[in-house]
Amino acid sequence: LPVPRQPWPFPALVLGSDNDPLASPARTADLAEAWGARLVNLGPVGHLNPASGHGDWREAEHWLAEAQRLAAFGAARG
Repeated sequence: LPVPRQPWPFPALVLGSDNDPLASPARTADLAEAWGARLVNLGPVGHLNPASGHGDWREAEHWLAEAQRLAAFGAARG
């Protein structure tokens, strides 16, 4: 499927991995740039999904809070 490449109308984070079998770091960086999102490389953590063994991923709570902070900042700048 084609992946949309238009900038998103809201602040966003893209979390990437050095060894994701579904998206190379270069591809992830390219998409984050196209979307106008902040890229965060989490290192060699594989694909970010439960099937990769992440289970109860506590770090997700940190990144969700960061995304909420970005959204609130974007709304305040309105």
